[in-house]
Amino acid sequence: MSSYTDHRTTVSINTALTIRTCQDYICDIVSRIGASEAATIDLAACDDVDITGVQVIEAARRFAQRKGVDLRLAAPVEGRWLDVLELGGFLEAATPADRAFWLHETGVS
Repeated sequence: MSSYTDHRTTVSINTALTIRTCQDYICDIVSRIGASEAATIDLAACDDVDITGVQVIEAARRFAQRKGVDLRLAAPVEGRWLDVLELGGFLEAATPADRAFWLHETGVS
């Protein structure tokens, strides 16, 4: 599920991240992020997401911030991920840092 190189971790979500599957990922995601200086979450192969999946990634992001871990997404969200973010109101109330994380917008902190 992940690879380690010089205290950097990549966590790949390879299936759905929904209310039915999130319990399979959250502990692993958090433990791998917590053991790293920098981490990337790769959602490219995640074939389905619901609001719970977004909350799992957001919880991981907040955990990483508290631990001082630089957490990023491998690529900006698109498709279903973008739809769920919009429907859940995450983008409407997004800070510049939120938009940088989820959408990789430049020029924001």
